[in-house]
Amino acid sequence: MKRRTSARFELVNKKSFDLSQVRKLGAVAMSQVRDTLAIRRGEAFDTFDECLAAARELFGDDDVGLTRYDIVPAGKKKPTHELWVYLEEHGVVFEHGSADATPVHCVQRHFFSTDPDDAASVAFAEALDDVRWR
Repeated sequence: MKRRTSARFELVNKKSFDLSQVRKLGAVAMSQVRDTLAIRRGEAFDTFDECLAAARELFGDDDVGLTRYDIVPAGKKKPTHELWVYLEEHGVVFEHGSADATPVHCVQRHFFSTDPDDAASVAFAEALDDVRWR
């Protein structure tokens, strides 16, 4: 297993999925992917089926290049967050095992907070921005 490391966090357990595989992962994963792909659309999806139909229209099939990473604090074993990315282009960080998105996003491997007034999310994004991508 390749590890991407920063001074404070690691991206581990990289796994790729197509949309039909996401459905098998359950409600939390479907919600996470729905929120991640809503960025591409510019507005939220009401259901995973709506997301699936829109993705097929946008991308032509179920393979939208979805990748999921666990985010683990350096020196720890248990993930605290997860990152879903589509087409290695744009992603959203979620609380691990939760449909709750953080304000931390990733665009072309650069992390930032969508809430510049939230000091904790800005610091988290800056720490994640130090992760080495290979």
